Amino acid sequence: MTDEIHGNRKNREEGGFTLLEVVLALSILVMLLGVLFSAIRLGIRSWEKGESAMEDTAARRYISARLSRDIGSMYPYIMNDGENAEYLFRGSSVSLGFVTAAGRYGDWLPWGGARWVVYSAGDRGLTVGEKTVPSNDMENADETHTVVFSPEVKDIGFEYMGPDGWEKSWDANDKKMLPSAVRSSVTFKDGRAPLTVTVNIGVTQPEKAN
Repeated sequence: MTDEIHGNRKNREEGGFTLLEVVLALSILVMLLGVLFSAIRLGIRSWEKGESAMEDTAARRYISARLSRDIGSMYPYIMNDGENAEYLFRGSSVSLGFVTAAGRYGDWLPWGGARWVVYSAGDRGLTVGEKTVPSNDMENADETHTVVFSPEVKDIGFEYMGPDGWEKSWDANDKKMLPSAVRSSVTFKDGRAPLTVTVNIGVTQPEKAN
């Protein structure tokens, strides 16, 4: 009887793993692989979120810096054709045109000095149109060099600070001065949080001759 028991045990040992043992081993392996793949997916998602956050921060800084530079260097330029004198400033709720002393973008302008710029947003994103000042026809779009510098922007809105607070538009020729500050509100195509940039304008009226 004892020899028979030892024989059966020996047969099981020589026969390898039982089906139950194989199933348990495979189950443990699947669980370990699941944990491993979950950790990998979590790491990839964290990396993607980090990259997205960095890109968003860079885009915000870029837009804010360009708006601050140009608007902060705004100048109350008056064009006089001998008959009429008008401020070169177009301030609506969706676009902003003004003269700035800030440097040009790119090499299309042959020299520095004052530029007429127009900020707006459309299907292509946030754009800025530029031309030299003075120009015989400031409203002629064919003479304007337009640059798309932020394609991820959906819309941009502007507000103008006056004596009574923020206004949706600004007629410099009627008010005889520029606004004391401009607030730009930028929204993005991917639904990320909006960006607001407020820039003070140092000179709102031309200096009067003594």
